[in-house]
Parts: sequence; structure tokens; C-alpha cells
Amino acid sequence: MALTPDDIASAQFQQVRFRPGYNVDQVDDFLDEIEKQWRKDLARIAELERQIAALRRG
Repeated sequence: MALTPDDIASAQFQQVRFRPGYNVDQVDDFLDEIEKQWRKDLARIAELERQIAALRRG
């Protein structure tokens, strides 16, 4: 199964108590940035695929 931006947006992580772990807010912020960039990249890929198809049609 391919990972999608929606998969990233809906990712859930358990909070760690009484031992070292990750800062939940930092993880959330990082995932938000990945999601935004991934959506931009997917849109750009789709646009390039449309341009390629148009060029192939002549």
C-alpha cells in the first residue's frame, strides 16, 4: 500500500510517560510539513503527467 498525504495527516503516536520519548508537538509539526510538501509534489507530478500526455497526443 502506498503512503498518502492523508496517511501522514492521520498518523497517531502514543505518548510516552516515565521514559525518554519524542515531543508530540514537534512530531505533529514535522508531519504537517511533510504532508504539505507531499501534496505539492503530488500535484506537480500530476501536472507533469498531464503535460506529457498532451505532448504525446500531438
